[in-house]
Amino acid sequence: MKLAELRLSSTLHGWDPLRIIAQICAIQCIHYILLAAFVPPLLSIFTASAALRFEGGPAQVGMLIDWRELASQPTWDWAKAPMNTTHATFTPQESAAVANWTAGTLWLSDRGTVRTLPAAAYVWNESDARPVQNSVLTVPATSAVSLQELQLEQWEWQHTHDSRRGWAITAAWALTVFFDVQVLYYLVRKPTHVLDFVCTMHLLHLIVTSYVAGALPVSLYWWAVMFVHASLCILFAERMAIQREMRVGFREPTLEVGDGETIEMAPTT
Repeated sequence: MKLAELRLSSTLHGWDPLRIIAQICAIQCIHYILLAAFVPPLLSIFTASAALRFEGGPAQVGMLIDWRELASQPTWDWAKAPMNTTHATFTPQESAAVANWTAGTLWLSDRGTVRTLPAAAYVWNESDARPVQNSVLTVPATSAVSLQELQLEQWEWQHTHDSRRGWAITAAWALTVFFDVQVLYYLVRKPTHVLDFVCTMHLLHLIVTSYVAGALPVSLYWWAVMFVHASLCILFAERMAIQREMRVGFREPTLEVGDGETIEMAPTT
């Protein structure tokens, strides 16, 4: 067989479910790896460390996939806290402390002995946190949310809310745009497929973040960030892919083998 008669099949054409699944998984994983590289440093540099510690630290996985973190919304539901339920692993001393617990107090366990501290016995360390203005929740107490729980949520909002956390995560999403475009350019390649893969990536992220938060995103800011990120990825990736196709003249790519000889890479039949 002559070299000029050799035909190479191209996996970039036609229906190939395994290739599509592999591309989706690769794009999704690379995107989360990029977020994991950008989010912790930005949080450590630009946010209040006291509030950040309450949320689990800059490397907490929720910073990447919990929509409430990006929207700077409370993530701790006091209604589900162990202090309001009967837990099978509680010791008698702990059960007594839970029964006597009231809003504004704190109970600690030290070698089996539980001590209940009034609010005046402890203070929140705000030496490294800036005050947040107008940060009191306005949700009224209902039959489902007791007054104690509302007071706790207000305390959490006042002492742990930091809008800069949302801005830092937004900046990380903005930085991923450049790299996501490169991934789409080299893995997806076809400009007509870019929209499908970007929408799939954000749909999967919507499913993951809704599962982690236990509710669909209700923050308009979160939806706006996702829309802008998807739009930029589609715009730049499609533009780069179209320019590449224009360079090859809208024809099947050829493989140079030396001495000016080329081999057409056509799909096999």
